[in-house]
Amino acid sequence: MTLAEIQDERRQFVDEILVKISSRVGDLYEEIHPGEGLSKISLLLDPDKRASLDILSPFPQAGDVPPGAYFSDSHLDTLGLCMWLAIAEMQDSQDVILVLDD
Repeated sequence: MTLAEIQDERRQFVDEILVKISSRVGDLYEEIHPGEGLSKISLLLDPDKRASLDILSPFPQAGDVPPGAYFSDSHLDTLGLCMWLAIAEMQDSQDVILVLDD
């Protein structure tokens, strides 16, 4: 009983963080690819799997799908960068220097 309560609390905590990251990723993505309609990114834990994170985005006439199935390589690169930046921003961004290098 206690284990289930702790697991539910942990999932809720992680889900809240994933919603914040997803929202910021969408904002950043929209700035780079305005008006394409691909910025509603969802990051979801699969409750039936361990250490599993699903990434979904609506794609025209396909619904919510994994971006890797429909996005171009350049769009996937942008998505990865936006995810990385959104996670980095969650830290104390006042005291962080961000260096991007190829």
